[in-house]
Amino acid sequence: QARLSAFPILLNKARVSRSRLPSPARKAVASPMADFDEPPEVFPLWTYGCNDHLDLDLNGLPAGFSGTGCLKQDFPKVCKLFNAVPHPSFKVKLPLRPGRRSPSRRNSFKGPSSLERKASMLPTAAAAAAAAAAASSLGLTGRAKEEEEYREAVAAATAATMSPQLAVRSVLLDRATIQIFSLLVPVCNHLKTLCFSECRLDTEMLGLLRRALSEQSSVEALQVEWNAVELPLPSTEEFDDANVEGDDGAGEASFEVRERHRYRMQSRRCLRAFQDWIAALAGGSLEVAWTALGGVPAEQLLSAGDFHELLENCLAASGPQLVEVFDVLDGPDYAAGTGRTSVAALRAALEALPELAPEAEEGDPIGCCWAEFFDGNCVLESLSLRSCAVGWPEIVPMAQALAKSPWQLRSLNLWDNRVCDRGAAKLAEALGQYRGLEYLGLGRNRISDVGLAALCKPFQASNLDEAGKVAAQAKINEQEGVITAKAKAAAKAKAAPKPVGGRFKREATLFVDLLEERPPVLEGGEPTYVLRRPSQLKLLILSENPVKNVRTIETLQPFGPKGAELMLKHTPAAATLIAKRPELASKDRRPFCPGNEGWIVRVA
Repeated sequence: QARLSAFPILLNKARVSRSRLPSPARKAVASPMADFDEPPEVFPLWTYGCNDHLDLDLNGLPAGFSGTGCLKQDFPKVCKLFNAVPHPSFKVKLPLRPGRRSPSRRNSFKGPSSLERKASMLPTAAAAAAAAAAASSLGLTGRAKEEEEYREAVAAATAATMSPQLAVRSVLLDRATIQIFSLLVPVCNHLKTLCFSECRLDTEMLGLLRRALSEQSSVEALQVEWNAVELPLPSTEEFDDANVEGDDGAGEASFEVRERHRYRMQSRRCLRAFQDWIAALAGGSLEVAWTALGGVPAEQLLSAGDFHELLENCLAASGPQLVEVFDVLDGPDYAAGTGRTSVAALRAALEALPELAPEAEEGDPIGCCWAEFFDGNCVLESLSLRSCAVGWPEIVPMAQALAKSPWQLRSLNLWDNRVCDRGAAKLAEALGQYRGLEYLGLGRNRISDVGLAALCKPFQASNLDEAGKVAAQAKINEQEGVITAKAKAAAKAKAAPKPVGGRFKREATLFVDLLEERPPVLEGGEPTYVLRRPSQLKLLILSENPVKNVRTIETLQPFGPKGAELMLKHTPAAATLIAKRPELASKDRRPFCPGNEGWIVRVA
C-alpha cells in the first residue's frame, strides 16, 4: 500500500526531472515541438534598483547604432550596449512557442496527462475526427498547424509594437530606463501619445522625459496621471549655499543630512498647502476653521481614522491630502511615529511655518519642472496632468511659462488637482496673453465662484463707453497693422524646410479684436459698444468644483465667447439651475444658452 500511494509522487518527480536532463537526453524524451527555432534572446529579470550601479551620462545613442525605428524593438538593443537591464514595459512581448513552457513554469507540474485522466474527460472519437478533418481542410496538421498559428501570433505582437500609443501603468521606473527612453523617442516616429500612470516619476525623470520631446520628436500628447511629485534631493552645492541647520560644516554634506533637509522642506510644503485649503473651506479665515474644530478637545489624541473623520465632518475636507498631513504630523518632526496627533499639534505646526518669500514661489522646483513642458522647444500639443497634486506653488511658474509659450499647446488638462481660486486667477492672467488653448480641463479642483469669474474674464465681452471705444479702435488698428506686415514678410520669405519626421509646428494665429456697436437703450440716448477678444477656446471644464451661486452663471453666460462650451456638471450651482430649469436635465441634455449667444453652459 505504501508503494502504491507513493507512485503518483514518483511519477511527478520523473516528469520534472526530464526538463533537467542534458540536451541530448532531453531530445530523446521531448515532444515533437522541441526542434522549433531557438527562442529570442533572454535578458536578465528587471527589478527596481538593478541598474543603480550604472553611472550613465548619455548625450546620444551609441556610435554606429542602427535601429529599426520601433521603440520596443530598439530599447533592448540599446540597453545591451550600455549593460543595462531592459524594463519589461519597453520590450516586445512575444507569445510562447508551442511545446514550450515559460521559464517560471518550466520546472512546475502542469497536471495529469491524458493517460491519467478519467475516461469522461477524454475527447470522444467523433470530436477527435472532426478536429482532424478541420485541420486537414486547411492543409495543416499537427506540428505544421501549430507553427503557422505561432508565426501569426508573433507577427501580430510585432505589429502591435508600432502602435502610436505607449502606456506604462502602475510600475516603477529607474533613471537608466528613462535615460535610454529619452534617447530613442526622437527617432521613433510612430509614437504619438505617451501615458505614464502611477509610475512615481520624480523631477529628474520628468526632466529627462522633457528632453525627449524635442523638435525631432513625433509625440503630440503626454499624459502623466496619479503622479504626485516631491521635492528633489538638494545637491551638495545647493545645500552649502542654503546654510542649513544640522550641517556641521565639516566637508561635504552627507546624504543623510541632505535627505533630512529635503524631508523637512517637503513637510513644510505639505502643511502650507493644507493651511491654505482649510482656510478656503472656512471662508478665508483660519480662526473660523479652529472654531469649527472646537467640538473636540484640542489636546485629545486622534488616530488616523479619527483625524480624517473630524476634518470631514467639521470642514468637509477629504481626500489623499489628509493622509499626507497626518503622516507629516506623525513623522520625525512632530509625533515621531506614535500613530496619534491632535488639533493642538496641527495648529502649532501651522502657526510655526516660516513665511515664504515671493521669489521662492516663482522658483518652485516642482512647478519649474512642469513649466518646461510649455517652453518654445517642446512639441507637445496636449498635456494632461491628472491627479498630480498640482496646487498654488506649481501653478505660479506654470502660468508664467504658458503666458510666454509659443502657439503650440492646444489642450491642458488639470483634472483632480488642488487648483484654488488664486491658482485660477493666475491661470487667467496667462490665458489673457496666450489665446491658442482649445481645451482647458479643471474638473474636480477647489475653484469657487470667484475662480470661475476670474477664468472666464479673458474670454468675456466687455461694455465700453465713448472713451473706451477710442482706445479699443486704436488697438484694433495696431493689430491689423501687425497682420499686414507679417503677410508681406511671408510673401518674401522662402518656404521653411520640412522637419525630420514630417511634422510642422503650429503657427500662431493673429487675432483682431471685434468692436460691436449696440443701439441706445433709450430713444435719443448714446449708443454702447461691446468689445470681444477672440480666441481658439472651444471647451472649458469646471465640473465637480465648489461653484455654488447660480447668479454667477447667469451673469457670465451672455458675455461668453460665441460657440465655446462651459461645463459645470456636478456642482452645487448646476443642481440649483436644474431645479429652476428642469428641461436642462432632459434626455437630450439641452444646454443653458438663452438667445443662442455667449457661453454654451452644460450642467447635466
